[in-house]
Amino acid sequence: MIEHSNESQHDVAEPVRAAEAAPAPDSVQRAPAPVDTAIAAAVGTNFSVPPSTPRVQRMAARPAGASDAPAIRRAPTDVIRRKGDNDTGLPDSLKAGIERLSGFAMDDVKVHFNSSKPAQVGAHAYALGTDIHVASGQERHLPHEAWHVVQQKQGRVKPTTQISTPVERDDALEAEATKMGDQALNG
Repeated sequence: MIEHSNESQHDVAEPVRAAEAAPAPDSVQRAPAPVDTAIAAAVGTNFSVPPSTPRVQRMAARPAGASDAPAIRRAPTDVIRRKGDNDTGLPDSLKAGIERLSGFAMDDVKVHFNSSKPAQVGAHAYALGTDIHVASGQERHLPHEAWHVVQQKQGRVKPTTQISTPVERDDALEAEATKMGDQALNG
């Protein structure tokens, strides 16, 4: 697994105000599934999850061959990095597009490629706070998951009451993540 990190965290502009953000309807939850204990420990395991706890958002697995998102190519890992370079794991053009559309800096994002964790929650990829976990070969989900990071930075993800792990499955937030992720990638 290749991990990229950047410890700095800065907002580029003011966050979207509640009045400007689309209201999210009640969340639809998946039935509890076996979860890695490290994930459970990271997000908490009780019924009362504090609002400040990061939420896992994931894109449901699609049938084979059903992809409407463009492929994302990762930069080679042997590229020499200079101070100030993008070391989040997000492609430069996607990172710039997300920042332009959202007004949030994405320098604190860390993409975990070839991660086994998405399979543990029945997904190809998921976002938890500023961490994006992507299963092997599923980089095409990066735009969608990057927008979930924005939604979490905006405070628009509702807490869940699932005992295993808080998995957000709000259809409006999912549709927005797909649309805005595609816009960020395609300009």
